[in-house]
Amino acid sequence: MFAWVVHALPVVLAAAVAAALTGARRAAAVVGWAADAPQHVLAELGVFRDPFTGVHRAPDESTFRRILAGVDADALDDTVGRWVLTCRPAGHPRPPPRQEPELRRMKVAPCWRAD
Repeated sequence: MFAWVVHALPVVLAAAVAAALTGARRAAAVVGWAADAPQHVLAELGVFRDPFTGVHRAPDESTFRRILAGVDADALDDTVGRWVLTCRPAGHPRPPPRQEPELRRMKVAPCWRAD
């Protein structure tokens, strides 16, 4: 018998953001990350815990795709960015603005010769 699992929107978004922070850029990569995530990570994200087995069940591909398709990506990016800034430990100043490293021009010998 198949049991439906209803995942809360914040949980699915948190899992997607966590996957993106590890380099996932496509829905399939997000699903793969969630499927491979350790149980304690899924628990911290608030993922559904099966009351009979005690196992946290990550959202499946259709859940991620359905939710991510309906989310305003810019609003999510803004919200997550603001949240990250509030997570700075107390007493720590804001980090200095990043300075772009100087680009070095390198001369590279051509790998072919025009005869």
